[in-house]
Amino acid sequence: MLTTKQHQHNNGLKNFFAIFEAIVDEWMFIDNSGEPYELIAQKNSNEITIRNSARWNELANYYKSK
Repeated sequence: MLTTKQHQHNNGLKNFFAIFEAIVDEWMFIDNSGEPYELIAQKNSNEITIRNSARWNELANYYKSK
């Protein structure tokens, strides 16, 4: 069973990929699970830059299928 924090985290990622990724002008996707933080991907205007494609694809594929 998921804790409240895990549930919120999963819902946030699901909502990002299902709703916000496409409709916001700019975003930064950062892995802050360790030090130093890692910028996974970002969007500026209409350009998306993916810096860690393995991690980005893993997350995107998982949460877009939910």
